[in-house]
Amino acid sequence: MTEGELRIGVSVSGSATSSGHPVEEDQKEKDPTTLEPNSLQAARHEVDLGLLDTSLRLSLGLGSRFAWEARIPFRVVISDAAFFDDSGEVLDDFTSVHHRDEVLAGVGDVELGGRVRIIQLDETSQLDVTAGLAFPTGHVDDNPFELGRQGLEHQHIFFGTGTLDPYWGVEGMHSFGPADLALWALLRTSVYSGSTGYRAGAKATVGLAAGTSFGLDDWYFTLGPEVYHEEPATWDDGREAVNSGRTDLSPMIGAFWQVDDWARPYVLLKKPFNLRTAGGQFDIPLVATIGAEFTAGLFGDAARGASDDEHDHGDEHDHGDEHDHGDEHDHGEHGDSGDVADIAVGGASFSVDGALVPGRITVVDFWATWCHPCEHIDALLRELAAEHPELAVRRVEVIDDDSPVVKEHLSGDDVQLPVVWIYDQQGRRVYELVGTAEEQVEASLIELLER
Repeated sequence: MTEGELRIGVSVSGSATSSGHPVEEDQKEKDPTTLEPNSLQAARHEVDLGLLDTSLRLSLGLGSRFAWEARIPFRVVISDAAFFDDSGEVLDDFTSVHHRDEVLAGVGDVELGGRVRIIQLDETSQLDVTAGLAFPTGHVDDNPFELGRQGLEHQHIFFGTGTLDPYWGVEGMHSFGPADLALWALLRTSVYSGSTGYRAGAKATVGLAAGTSFGLDDWYFTLGPEVYHEEPATWDDGREAVNSGRTDLSPMIGAFWQVDDWARPYVLLKKPFNLRTAGGQFDIPLVATIGAEFTAGLFGDAARGASDDEHDHGDEHDHGDEHDHGDEHDHGEHGDSGDVADIAVGGASFSVDGALVPGRITVVDFWATWCHPCEHIDALLRELAAEHPELAVRRVEVIDDDSPVVKEHLSGDDVQLPVVWIYDQQGRRVYELVGTAEEQVEASLIELLER
């Protein structure tokens, strides 16, 4: 997380599913005026669904350890219904109040929350906690069982829960040199029934993934399992909602392409295996997700070019109310060039506290285009940053003696560049090298790195 950094994520998940059930007594077609059963009845309903889930995610860093987050889901469901008689023959031209051929589209439940980094151990380990609320922006129909008993057309596909639902989560990462291990857990609960009498079941997700670049500069690959558990949803008459209540184990594989510092597209494939169901359920053969992340610096450290180069694991663990298995777990990559960033250009000043990277050795390098020794020190620092992931280099450009950065930080009319400040992992300045040389900088850093 970086102050002022805006991340925009867009993803589209698609799957083809199916569900079927025998017709129970209270599911028979009725005349809504007399409530008498129709003469022609189906013995079984089969519904094929095409699911397309689009998600827009926003994350804004408000400091080195906190970010505001939002997610806006949008769904499209294509329904193809078929009806069969007792002998298994298709009933052509049969109409039903329960299912029909149709296309549904709408916004899901919008989520607003925050992310706090509670553990940051240099570049090898981090742990985030997330929490927020899902707002009832997704459409929920009245009790379909009651409408069916009245012989009225109804809907079993909802885009939301109809209630204000809290959610909590944790996301962690540990780096083992060329490979990373990420884990995540997310819980969303419904604490009351909505105005339609519908109460969604609690949903939980737990996942684990290993990732590596296989030595490639711009690519990153992940592989791992995820478990999704959902309690059955209920109506105020005590009946459980259909297609709710299940446990799935989903192996997944993903590939991420770092096009540039600000753009990263990816593809993710997931195969859910159902372990437990409560009532009729969708059969989900495969879920495919394509998406991209974009990053921009709006203010603060991000606008000055600073970055914490964090591993980004699981920006979204999205489990919607119609069993949305199109979730992403983004696993970022550190480049081979090391953590080197410009935090002040054109002689502008900067915040020392904002420049420091918690848990890592930070070098603040004052340089200028007219300073020839600065070029050699810059090359040295880039080389050391590439070899030592616990080292972060923050570059500050000096224009002349009247530059704001000189007046605020170098306190003198005659600047003796190169100037290099070196901070340890606790944020203490241990070296202040003025008019220094390449050899002196290298010796100081090697001594600190080996300490």
